[in-house]
Amino acid sequence: MSIDPGFALHPKWVERTGRENFLAPLKASGMRVLEFTLHPEGDEWEPLRALAEECVRAGYRCHFHAPYKDPF
Repeated sequence: MSIDPGFALHPKWVERTGRENFLAPLKASGMRVLEFTLHPEGDEWEPLRALAEECVRAGYRCHFHAPYKDPF
């Protein structure tokens, strides 16, 4: 069994530089796992889905997490 570190990713973070430029340092260090929220806010679902699909095509493993909601 191996534990692979991952990185949470949001479409807003890659708008200016693009996905590959944003992830290049992480990819160079061996990171291949990305995490996305399962319940994005408002109209963020479509850009998040598109980014997750693009990352899978680029060879990343993608995971989803449920957001922490009140009262937690």
